[in-house]
Amino acid sequence: MTALLNPDIITTIAQKLCDQILAFQRSIEARAEGQRFPTPQETNLQHKLITCLLRLTKQPARPRKENTQEPEVAAALKSWEKVVDEVFSMPTTSDYVPSATQPTTAAAPQRPAVTQRDFEQYGHLLGKSSFANLTDKTTIKFNGRYVNAKWLEYNLFQYCLPAEDRRFVDDARKVIADIDHKLTQQQIHDYLSNETHHKHAA
Repeated sequence: MTALLNPDIITTIAQKLCDQILAFQRSIEARAEGQRFPTPQETNLQHKLITCLLRLTKQPARPRKENTQEPEVAAALKSWEKVVDEVFSMPTTSDYVPSATQPTTAAAPQRPAVTQRDFEQYGHLLGKSSFANLTDKTTIKFNGRYVNAKWLEYNLFQYCLPAEDRRFVDDARKVIADIDHKLTQQQIHDYLSNETHHKHAA
């Protein structure tokens, strides 16, 4: 953006961007326990907003006595408004949990904590050193964010089970408290050993 904006315009737009970023954070914090983190898509949207804000605040300011809006200034303002409108017009529904505005019902069952696509992308980590010697506080990078490693290992393994036996858990704390981690790892070991046996037999 080459046009010089006067300080009043910069302050107004910057404040609006700040309000939108804070509103974004409040919507995430309003989610249920264990789901208060942004999805990769939401992280990308927040990054765009923050980038817009940083770029705007770094623009050289026109002296206050020159308050007339020249064509370049008007075009610059429209450009910023377009960027913000595009960011907020994109869908923000999580790929992993139901939308906050569409609570889970009997007719609309909750989506699994991870997807089949996630399993295809990260399933190879099962049984590898990535999940060795886990503690309750161990995290692992998953879809561009860090999540509890026990939670990820448990939910990925569900796709190794028959569909009727899969039990996904959204809240990492429930995995830590309720799931026998050593049993899960033993089941993973048995599953991988069985897969290797079938491959050799074929």
